[in-house]
Amino acid sequence: MMERTQRNMLLRVESSYRTVSLAALQVITGVAPIELQVSARKYLYDDRQEDRKLARIQARAITLSEWQNKSEQEKTKALWSKRLIRDIPEWVDVAISTS
Repeated sequence: MMERTQRNMLLRVESSYRTVSLAALQVITGVAPIELQVSARKYLYDDRQEDRKLARIQARAITLSEWQNKSEQEKTKALWSKRLIRDIPEWVDVAISTS
């Protein structure tokens, strides 16, 4: 259910055809999969460090690493996206710094 909602949102943001896979939309827009976003929020809630900025940086690094691993394990979806965008953390960081 959450993935469907995220997919519909990303289709509108990207103005893409509905045949584009969720994995490709996530990579192109730089929006992490919803389950990874939820686990990052849980990490922040459970961790409760004094230094919130450091905790956010750690949560982001974990999310990007898990997202890269998930992308590399996927063998059938977003093949063009994977061919063009091999390193998701680098892609997302470039997209953030230029916006």
